[in-house]
Amino acid sequence: MNYAFYKQTGRSLYAFSTTNQNLRLVSSRFKLDVPIVGAAARHLLPEVAEKLETQAIFPPHFEVGNALGAILIALNGERQQ
Repeated sequence: MNYAFYKQTGRSLYAFSTTNQNLRLVSSRFKLDVPIVGAAARHLLPEVAEKLETQAIFPPHFEVGNALGAILIALNGERQQ
């Protein structure tokens, strides 16, 4: 968004942020309209989901999926060497 604003005005969007005066002229937020389904980062995803105004879903036995994913990544790395 900042790049598009800069292309149109020649100024950074951040130039309108006056945080040092505790006065914000411009703000933005991002919202995810679908839940985050995860296996990894069990302690991180709920916080990310909260900031994106969605929910984190962990399917049953997600820990196994996380372990299998790690194994597949390791095997794929070995095959590419």
